[in-house]
Amino acid sequence: MANSSMKRNVETVTRMYESFAEGDIDAVVATWDSGIELHEPEGIVGGGTLRGRDEILENLFAGFANDWTEVSVVPERFIDGGDTVVALITWSGTYVETGTSVEFRGAHVFDFQDGKIVRWTSYADTALFNAATENGPTDSFGPSERSGWRPHRFPDRF
Repeated sequence: MANSSMKRNVETVTRMYESFAEGDIDAVVATWDSGIELHEPEGIVGGGTLRGRDEILENLFAGFANDWTEVSVVPERFIDGGDTVVALITWSGTYVETGTSVEFRGAHVFDFQDGKIVRWTSYADTALFNAATENGPTDSFGPSERSGWRPHRFPDRF
């Protein structure tokens, strides 16, 4: 029984990344528990802890949709720890304000409860990420003044 639960958690994370790449944010959110916590590195622009689906969508995903283009998060490897799944990723994107592109390797750690992601901890190269935003707004994860711009991987609802 534990093996099927473990496998399901890896499949859920895999499906989440596939949905993100397709721009299906509703399917991404469906993998999250309503009380999900997302921990972004403190040293990254906009870093800190976000709680709940709405806060993550409004403060992280909408910020990416407004401030970044060609955002890609590609999982390279999954490490199955049962109720914890680690994804080793390559993150890339271009910051609109500066036109600077960045690519770095990182990790996402997902903790599961009852088949849903309850905690998502992100590890990133904060220096590379922040360098791309140099001379840009300091709230890259918050709402942007630009309207109408949408990267190809995010739906129009942002």
